[in-house]
Amino acid sequence: MTHCSASKYALCVIAAALAAAAMTSAGAAAQARSGRDRGPFHAAVVSRDKQGSTVFHRWVSDPQLLDIQAATLHDLIWWSFSLAPYQVKGPGWIGSDLFDVQATMGAPADAAEQKRSLQKLLVRCFDLRYHFEHKPRSVLLLEQDRKGATLTPSTAAKTSPPDSDAGWTQFTGRNVTMGELAMALGENAYFGRPVLDRTGLTGKYDITLKFSPRVGAPAGIEHNRRPPLSVMLRRKLGLRLVPAKSPMPVLVIDAARPVASRCTEP
Repeated sequence: MTHCSASKYALCVIAAALAAAAMTSAGAAAQARSGRDRGPFHAAVVSRDKQGSTVFHRWVSDPQLLDIQAATLHDLIWWSFSLAPYQVKGPGWIGSDLFDVQATMGAPADAAEQKRSLQKLLVRCFDLRYHFEHKPRSVLLLEQDRKGATLTPSTAAKTSPPDSDAGWTQFTGRNVTMGELAMALGENAYFGRPVLDRTGLTGKYDITLKFSPRVGAPAGIEHNRRPPLSVMLRRKLGLRLVPAKSPMPVLVIDAARPVASRCTEP
């Protein structure tokens, strides 16, 4: 179970966000839009969040259960489509209205299966219509340094996703992939642009990084004499960030309507 404060909400669910490849092919997208093939959900309910909380969120995903509390439609879309938050565009209410999702599985299901079923549920319950656009964007490529990576393979049984003080002075994570690290680096305010994994590394690693805050860090952030994050990536992990331009898929919402009270399946 993951409990996330508002300041760490996006980072807390980063590990789950990269568990499956983004569904961008026309055939797969058409199937999601149609609402056919409910997938592993045995029963599911989408309802308005009655707590009205923007401070506390719950996001539980295991083989038998998907339990999400106080999430926006924006959150549900980028998670289920394995995108980053900046890759979803739509009307303002999708980022403010809060919803709960409770779903049980007909049989144990991995994250990819749960995401596909959640896509179909969102299409039906929110009358969601969308299309993908690809636009060039300034990004940073996470690559191995010239001497190769110096990462510590993880022996942890469970994943602790990359977490931080909003990415200002530290990152820690256990049993994480390079895709998860890249996503977390791109989500914090340190670099201000997406980070794409180009390391070619497929393992899972334990990561601890401590660094100096960048110029313009908020008041209250501890200032120290450590090197900046880009330097610590090289020194501690043998990784580097290379500026580039890359086409980024963007899910554009054509139409959607909020769930008035609750939507159930079946």
